[in-house]
Amino acid sequence: MESNKTITTGITKPHKEGKPIDTYHDTEMLLKKYRKARLGLKTSQEDHQSAMEEEYGMTISEYLEQLSIMGMDLDSRGRTKLESWARTLARTNQILKLVDRMVEVMRDCEADGQIYYSILYHAYLSPTAPEDVSAIVSKVMKDSPRFQVNDYYPYRNRAIKSLGEILWGYTSKDMLELENSLFTGD
Repeated sequence: MESNKTITTGITKPHKEGKPIDTYHDTEMLLKKYRKARLGLKTSQEDHQSAMEEEYGMTISEYLEQLSIMGMDLDSRGRTKLESWARTLARTNQILKLVDRMVEVMRDCEADGQIYYSILYHAYLSPTAPEDVSAIVSKVMKDSPRFQVNDYYPYRNRAIKSLGEILWGYTSKDMLELENSLFTGD
């Protein structure tokens, strides 16, 4: 049985021994790293702000906005260390914004989207880490009155799987099952 935290892409890569292996996107690991990435992004911006203003005469936000408007050239040849750092920062920021947008899509489009959102927000995306699972559960119960204590892990697993499907797309297996159900009338 496939784990809820990883989504198979249907893409295979050759393994060292020449055997193909499925590649996975680990949505749960992405969520676990989200808060640290957000904090690192903020800290890094603060640390390099004066160097950016001194060298380029603009704030990091202005520089990143210009990169976004111009379209980023990911080729690192001929760049200063500061420019390379700013582009890395921009890529990290884009990934975090993508996660934020897809969590919003999940909240708006899934039947239990509000519960999923509340769980993911309090467990992984909020600025401060929760003390423990009971702290998450109590906050989710305030957000969603029909949520019960025993619902946490099943809902969390479904929320992670749902977000993974939105971020990475349905797996080939999922699409095959969907096609079969459409054509067989299930």
